[in-house]
Amino acid sequence: MPINKDLYKQKPAILTTPFENIALAFSGGGFRAASFSLGVIAYLNNIKTGKDASKRLLENVTYISSSSGGTFTNALYALHKAKGKNFNSCYKLLFEAMDGEHILSAALDNINRSAVWKNSFKTRNIINAFSITYDGPLLFNKATLKDLSQPECKSHLEEVCFNSTEFFSGLPYKQQTKMQNWPGEKDEYFKFGNHIVQIEGDITDRLKLADLLAASSCFPGGYEPIVLPNDFCYDSLTPQMLGAQLKIEPQKNSKKEVAFLKAGRLGLMDGGITDNQGLESLMEADERRRQLSSELATNSFRPFDLIMVNDVGSFYMSPYSVPEMKDKPIALLSVDRICLLLTVILLAGIVVFALGLQHANAWLAVAGGLAIVFPALILFPVYKLHRHLTDKKRKHGLNLEQTFSETIAKKLIKFMRNTPMGILQQVNKSRLSSIMILTNDVFMKRIRQMLYQSFYANPIWDNRRKGNHIYDLSFSNNINRENRNADAPIPSQPVQIVAETACCMGTTLWFDVQSRTETHSMACIIATGAFTTCYNLIDYIAALKQAADVWEGFSQESKELVNNIDRQLQQDWAKFQTDPFFLFNNMGNEIWGNVFTPIDHTTIPFPEYTNYPKYEETK
Repeated sequence: MPINKDLYKQKPAILTTPFENIALAFSGGGFRAASFSLGVIAYLNNIKTGKDASKRLLENVTYISSSSGGTFTNALYALHKAKGKNFNSCYKLLFEAMDGEHILSAALDNINRSAVWKNSFKTRNIINAFSITYDGPLLFNKATLKDLSQPECKSHLEEVCFNSTEFFSGLPYKQQTKMQNWPGEKDEYFKFGNHIVQIEGDITDRLKLADLLAASSCFPGGYEPIVLPNDFCYDSLTPQMLGAQLKIEPQKNSKKEVAFLKAGRLGLMDGGITDNQGLESLMEADERRRQLSSELATNSFRPFDLIMVNDVGSFYMSPYSVPEMKDKPIALLSVDRICLLLTVILLAGIVVFALGLQHANAWLAVAGGLAIVFPALILFPVYKLHRHLTDKKRKHGLNLEQTFSETIAKKLIKFMRNTPMGILQQVNKSRLSSIMILTNDVFMKRIRQMLYQSFYANPIWDNRRKGNHIYDLSFSNNINRENRNADAPIPSQPVQIVAETACCMGTTLWFDVQSRTETHSMACIIATGAFTTCYNLIDYIAALKQAADVWEGFSQESKELVNNIDRQLQQDWAKFQTDPFFLFNNMGNEIWGNVFTPIDHTTIPFPEYTNYPKYEETK
């Protein structure tokens, strides 16, 4: 919900301080998103800035918003800065946590250990098992939001937001905090939650970062909702304490809602459901800062000079493929015919079993028994299902006549009983695949498109925005990249092989042995985050220089700063072109020394699913 209703009528503010106040959005996408965003900040940390080049460009980032997998990097980096730790410490911890199946194995162990749940307020389920794992030394080590809101060391970060989705109004739920003092009066527009559901007061400081990450990343199908207040509570934060500060605005006066509000148990799920790019909260943060800048003269919490949207999603989708009809004999049989055949086998089994008993023949008795048991194991569930579908006296179950008229219900049952199994299988496959495309592609990409349109089509962010996508330099994106900007740097084939490998890595919460030792998926994704950031910053600076009214409006000092950054970008781009892993390997050697094994880009398998020829074939 926009804070300022006239936001879209505002005139674009004149950009005068490029790169001084940067906001980052990290998309969802499991460890692929976490790895890509790690590569992004690693590259920003590599760029030197300031008058004497004593600062890193990453230190100009004041705000980070994230959803789902991006929250791994956001929350861990924010915690490290709050504790005064260096970047390499954060990089090392996140890299080692993701490298392998440590988190998955620990979570599965936790759900099966009764002692973990004995005195816990949490429901014993998968998402809470992961939350307990995140709370251990692998990631957060019992850190709470207070570690960010009252940091041991002041950092360059002013605010962070870990987006989730609440299952009452279906709106984005902003788990956010300020890491520096807000100038002037209290920021009345800053809420933990949204305008319908929010937690009030400083009790939010007691929330564990592990639980906030779990709420941001519990995607539907993989997890169940994490529930406020109980699943966020522990020995010093009871459900009564947190529930007293949980405020939910009624939406309608129904009995079901009244009962829900009285129970006070709110389900939260993945931030990617409503905003997988973490973009809406970032836009609202800029809006709040615009409001502030018009009221107060302050050097902090200013509107952003540059907003970078770092996204491992894409507008590409998997097309619907019609399932093939199987012509095997079993596929031609209907349910009724199969049941008739099984009934004949069962009756024959009874006869054989009786003959075996009569003649004291153990083999006949066993054969007859098996001929009775196996058909019965299939016929009994079919009978029970038929009862559930047709019994009018049942108040629960699958009584079709509760939904359809008696005539239609009978026709549906007749269709299911008399239609060949091959057709039923094709119908179910078609439905399942179309539903998966609908939820994973159409809905998600439609929401992405609407958010992107509201951001990229709005002139108030002119010269202040830049997309940074995992697919930008992949083979798959060649057509779009070349059509969009023919003057942009052309990626080398080594860069494109690594980018394509990263782009096609699925959403997962672990990197298995094959992805670590053969395709080097995590290394490819981190490297892609770095060189894609380099590429897009070069493109961004080129656009600033082409906008004469913008470039000429910069002070000489600002021009020198931009030119200095540009020189570093160009030098790094030349290195990436020949060795996409140059920064990845440099960091590995710096952090782990001789223990680290550098990645040779020539060992990355050429993506067989692309139509582009291998390098040696083009010579």
